[in-house]
Amino acid sequence: MGDALLAYVRRLIVHTFFNKTPVVRSVETEQIVTGQVIITVDAYDPNGDPLTYDIVQPEGGLVFREPITG
Repeated sequence: MGDALLAYVRRLIVHTFFNKTPVVRSVETEQIVTGQVIITVDAYDPNGDPLTYDIVQPEGGLVFREPITG
């Protein structure tokens, strides 16, 4: 139990004091046809944590996520 507790405390300290902000390398937009735009976001987390994205519906249209590339 001592090793597990020590590992937990170490992860907590690293996450709390040394966690780095995710980085966006680039955001590209491409208009396919009038009214349809592809937005590609190239981002990573320096700590290797998984990234999540929130898609917010605009007032005048719809947003869809491409199922293969996310």
